Amino acid sequence: MSKTTWQKKNDFVKEYLKDFNPTRAARDVGCINPREDGIKFLSDEYVSKKIKSAISKIVVRNESNKEAVLHKMLRIANADLGEFYNLDAVEWEDFGGQKHSNDILRLKPKDETDTFLIKKISYGKYGPQIELHSKEWALEMLSKYFGLTPNKIDLDGELKIKTSFTDLVKQISEA
Repeated sequence: MSKTTWQKKNDFVKEYLKDFNPTRAARDVGCINPREDGIKFLSDEYVSKKIKSAISKIVVRNESNKEAVLHKMLRIANADLGEFYNLDAVEWEDFGGQKHSNDILRLKPKDETDTFLIKKISYGKYGPQIELHSKEWALEMLSKYFGLTPNKIDLDGELKIKTSFTDLVKQISEA
């Protein structure tokens, strides 16, 4: 049973979107002359509209992914360790009946904190320890994205060396 023309066109679109190779896509949907048929498919109005529609959806999805990543980076850059602890005053009596008061750090419940910001939680000698994702790294990535720091350094001008190459080699070997 052979595929209908519409099925073949839809299958071609799916295959074409994998790597944008019309010959391979035509071959994979069962065309006898994939090179010519791939070009025919691309010039077909229905196929062209389906491809444009799919590409625009991919672009929109990528833009929203980019926004989500930027939002997460901003959350990391603005994270405050104080968001994860409560400082509670605890009163207690010793065996002699004397009252004492201490401040105790307690972790906030999970539903009250942004756990995405936490890199690691461990328990040490003095209780829970929280390590957040690196603010410096997040700020560096954000500044690169917004063009606030150069990705490469451009050097213009001349470099004048006052010593000769042989003198330089001599100085290095003596060191």
